[in-house]
Amino acid sequence: MKDMDSDRRNLKLRESDFLKNFYKYRVELIRYAQAILINREVAEDVVHDVFEKLWKCRNEVYITGSVKGYALLILRNQCLNYLKHQKVEMKYVDAGVFEIETLYHPEVWFEDQDLENNLRKVINKLPPQTKKIFCMSRFDEFSNSEIAWRMGIKKRTVEVQISNALRFIRKEF
Repeated sequence: MKDMDSDRRNLKLRESDFLKNFYKYRVELIRYAQAILINREVAEDVVHDVFEKLWKCRNEVYITGSVKGYALLILRNQCLNYLKHQKVEMKYVDAGVFEIETLYHPEVWFEDQDLENNLRKVINKLPPQTKKIFCMSRFDEFSNSEIAWRMGIKKRTVEVQISNALRFIRKEF
């Protein structure tokens, strides 16, 4: 009886194998996420996102350890990203200024739209690779390591490209 965890293998799995792993580890991963996030519904959503991410990159990732271990690593990172995002959201909610002004003052909303449009124009001026790396980092919320792996470049290159993008945006904005 071969267990997927004992094998070192590529994630290139048939759909049936993938679904077996999903059902095999789902409850355990939800418990792990819930221990970090407290909220069970959020934990379930994050676990679902992890399996979705694994499925999307199944033909690109080579796992040198266990599938379960890899899923736990991604899950931990997703949970930490979620908490980081919640912390940022809470700053804005605590400040209360942005939400209330936006709701009651349409000119603030239009200013925000103008700001967003101008930012998009500046980002579109970036060189293609820098733009891709910057967008993966800031909008797709990939870590520098994930970006480096996906693009087949060094992590340091990703860091330099993001710094260059930020410097360019500050200069143009």
